[in-house]
Amino acid sequence: MNLRAHLALLLVVTGCSGLDRGGNWPSLATRPGEQGSSLGQPLAPTCAGCGQDVLAAAKAAVPDSPPPVSADIAQRLSRVDQAIATVERQVPAQRNIAMAAPEGAEAEVQRSRYESLFLPLAEQDSALDRIEDDLAGKAGAESALAAAAALRVRLAVLSQLRTLP
Repeated sequence: MNLRAHLALLLVVTGCSGLDRGGNWPSLATRPGEQGSSLGQPLAPTCAGCGQDVLAAAKAAVPDSPPPVSADIAQRLSRVDQAIATVERQVPAQRNIAMAAPEGAEAEVQRSRYESLFLPLAEQDSALDRIEDDLAGKAGAESALAAAAALRVRLAVLSQLRTLP
């Protein structure tokens, strides 16, 4: 070997020898937790922050109670309710007009008007999705979830009325 290779090897060996324990060089000496014997004795206790200790700490960090429902949920449910009620009020009259229209261009116009009544319902369905997402895992969300489920039933009924015979 040449001189540079010998010097590099010498630096590595002296750094790992453990003679200078106060320096920055790594040591090959056994550390706590690595001691054991080949006779079947258990190893020393595990180090803090290793393996099972980390899992136990993560389980302990879970909060005891879920956060409360946000204050604006009732208002948001009310807006959805009002939008659905508006469509519910308009459907019977517009349905009768569309059904009574004679065949031809006028019938198509009335059917299109009837169909357009249902367009805002897609937005309300999305609003209910967002509300239900916001309620997930919240304390006291049962009544708001029940209100959202009732609104979904009304949306389903209107969806069935959308198609004219």
